[in-house]
Amino acid sequence: MFDQTFKTAADTALNQMKQAFAAFGGTPGAMTPPPALKDFAVRAADAAKAGLAEAETASLAAAAKAEKAAVAAAGTGAALMRDAFAGAVANANLVIDATRDVLAAPSLQAALERQVAFAKAFADDNRARAEASFATLRGLATEGAETLRTEAEAIVTKATKATKAAKAA
Repeated sequence: MFDQTFKTAADTALNQMKQAFAAFGGTPGAMTPPPALKDFAVRAADAAKAGLAEAETASLAAAAKAEKAAVAAAGTGAALMRDAFAGAVANANLVIDATRDVLAAPSLQAALERQVAFAKAFADDNRARAEASFATLRGLATEGAETLRTEAEAIVTKATKATKAAKAA
C-alpha cells in the first residue's frame, strides 16, 4: 500500500514537472538569474551548511544523551533516534546541494531538469530510510514483546511462590 501511494505521488509530481518543461520548452536559456542573485544564494547555502554542521554536532550529542536515557529506561529506541537525526541531516544536505545545483544551471530548462532529479533522489532516499526504520521497528517490537513475556513469566513465578509460602505459613 505504501509503495503504491508513493508511486502515485511520484508519478503525479513527475507529470507536473513534464508539463512545466513543455511550457518553457520554446524559450530555453531565455530566463537566467542575475549573477548577484546566484552569489547571494551560494553564500546563503554555505552559511546554512555551516549552521547545519553545528546543529548536527549538537543533535548527535543530544542523541547520545537520549540514547543513554533510552537504554537505561527501556533498552530500545536509540537506533531510531540516531536514524531520525541522520535522516534530517541528510535531507537538509540534499536540499542545500540541490539549491546550489539548480542555481548553477545555465538555463531555466536545465534548472527544472535538475529540480526533477533532486525531487526523485529526495523521495527515493526518504523511502529507503522509511523502509529501514519500519524494519527496525518490527525487530524492536518483536524483541520488546519477548522481553515483556519473559518478565511476565518471572512475575507469575514469584507470585506463585509467594502465594504457596503464605499458605504454608
